Amino acid sequence: MEHLDLEHLKNIVGDNPDFLIQVLEIFLKSAPIDLAALHVGVGERDPEVIRFHAHKLKSACGAIGFNAAFDRFKEIEMLARAGDPDGRIPTELSTADALCALCINGMPAELDKLRGTV
Repeated sequence: MEHLDLEHLKNIVGDNPDFLIQVLEIFLKSAPIDLAALHVGVGERDPEVIRFHAHKLKSACGAIGFNAAFDRFKEIEMLARAGDPDGRIPTELSTADALCALCINGMPAELDKLRGTV
């Protein structure tokens, strides 16, 4: 998968396809929930909610080697801590949304490869 560095994940958890599948499935379930909560925080201009969910997403993306999204969520977290003085969080979130959509939409095919069904 173009945006996902599975070698990074394998370095963390080992080359156990079943465990890799579990980690990726957890990401598939939790990322959309955290993204939705992050959007609520942005809509309500709540820096603590923004920071919290950006941090969770940053950590999840970092764990699976989803580096482009990791960088976006890291930036959102830092901007939230600083009070978003330039109003950049919505733009950063839009970029992160697009990246996550690509990853989430491509993840079933990656899971099929790991399962050996492709």
